[in-house]
Amino acid sequence: MQLKNEEAIVEFIATLFPKPKKIIEVGIGKLPKIALKLAEKFPGAEIIVTDIDPHIIQQIKQQYPQIKAIKDDITKPNIKLYQNADLIYSIRPPPELAPYLLKLAKKVGASLIIRPLGSETHEIQSILEKVKVVRFKQATLILLRRE
Repeated sequence: MQLKNEEAIVEFIATLFPKPKKIIEVGIGKLPKIALKLAEKFPGAEIIVTDIDPHIIQQIKQQYPQIKAIKDDITKPNIKLYQNADLIYSIRPPPELAPYLLKLAKKVGASLIIRPLGSETHEIQSILEKVKVVRFKQATLILLRRE
């Protein structure tokens, strides 16, 4: 079931962005599967993952050199890192981080996808404005398209 969700998310991203230049995952944790699939699908794109934990970033750098891992705090982001991103996405972020993700996406002009825990979909949607909930195959996603 989990793999199908990951595949659906990658397919959805590919549908929205057939030729992305830069995609950033915020809060990678220890699960880089989507970023790895995106790097495979879009070899010409810059795939960046961020996390606040320097140990996780170091681990990702060592194990997965095909993706760029950078330590960053979404509550105080390094704006230069996110500039020119087609898409910023986050998989199961804590709901309290959703406003920071939205603010960042708007600031840099990127689209935003949040894959919430199923039980947190409505909570995150109620925190954010101008987003819509999209069901794509097995994945429920919160989407803000850049204007």
